[in-house]
Amino acid sequence: MTAPLSKSDSDSSLGEAAAQHVGRVCHTAADGRRAARALAQWCERFGLSEPEFQVLWSLREGAASDFDQTTLVKRLAFSPAQVSSTVERLRARGWISQRAASGDRRRNLWYLSAAGSDVIGEMLQAALELRVDWQAGTERAAVATPNREAAA
Repeated sequence: MTAPLSKSDSDSSLGEAAAQHVGRVCHTAADGRRAARALAQWCERFGLSEPEFQVLWSLREGAASDFDQTTLVKRLAFSPAQVSSTVERLRARGWISQRAASGDRRRNLWYLSAAGSDVIGEMLQAALELRVDWQAGTERAAVATPNREAAA
């Protein structure tokens, strides 16, 4: 039979559990930074910023949903100003389109245009040809990908 934990033993166990939790959070944050760098590098190959890709991807995933800028801000954890400028750039390129929300003409709903779907399709095709190791933030093989700006 084991002796009951003393206050110092209990504090030590709680301290170790807390230290393990903090360690996991630190590793997760580092993995997130590596993944963000790899994603940004991947997006650059297609003439996109990471926020532009995130908006396109969100609209692709939520094709049956209504996405206004407030929804995008919450979903992507970007500032309202960043989402506003990002959707404007994407709209100007013809990759997203807008329509007024029913009942509120001031609120715009955003959706992926056919051209935006094509961009995502090209990126997905290239992803099949290039394995990106998001954990390590490195690419396993080099594959030529189109430069979207040069084609425009």
